[in-house]
Amino acid sequence: MLFLCALFLWLGAWQWRRAAYKRSLLAAYAEQMARPPVSLNTLLQDPTLAGFPPYLKVQVDGSYDGTRQLLLEDMTHEGEVGFEVLTPFEVKDVILLVDRGWVRATQAGAAPDVAVPGGARSIRGVLGTLPAPGLRLGKPSPPAEGWPKLLFYPQSHDLEQLYGEKLMVPILRLDAAEPDGYVREYSLDVGLPPERHLGYAFQWVALALAVFGVWLVVNLRGGRKAKGAKS
Repeated sequence: MLFLCALFLWLGAWQWRRAAYKRSLLAAYAEQMARPPVSLNTLLQDPTLAGFPPYLKVQVDGSYDGTRQLLLEDMTHEGEVGFEVLTPFEVKDVILLVDRGWVRATQAGAAPDVAVPGGARSIRGVLGTLPAPGLRLGKPSPPAEGWPKLLFYPQSHDLEQLYGEKLMVPILRLDAAEPDGYVREYSLDVGLPPERHLGYAFQWVALALAVFGVWLVVNLRGGRKAKGAKS
């Protein structure tokens, strides 16, 4: 009884902490979305900057490099399979990968035309992370020669091999109002919502109370039977 109650209460507390963590993520995201964008060029000139706040809205000046693009495979939108288009954006000595959105796969299976004009421009977006699978199985095969390269859920070190040390770790999710993009319906994906975690927490606590209640009833009945046998 003690072991089961302790286990169920620990699981309930863990789910409660997960709910608090998810709420903090959503609050941070909402706070950043309410702020105006800041200049990424100015931030990059700050030698004391150790990192970027999560979900930071930025505006950055530079130019697209349409000759070295990436197409992330097996990306779905409303039940259709397609690609997520990542395009290098050169900012002086830094390469920033811009997520320009989702594009439908062609019927022939060939890579879609995702050409983008170069030239100096200013774009807006939100700093984010690469798409990640729910479960990563095995090591992906190396990309084929030529561009654009088709990749399946790459990691940061995979991209550094393609672009070198100039590559920034966060990517930029292009704002929906910016041109030269595709389907962009970005939102913060935290998996299970906080309410679901709270529901699981209450379930684990209820199980702990149920186990204790059963143990208490069984022992009280056993005590009464023992007294009756002695009398």
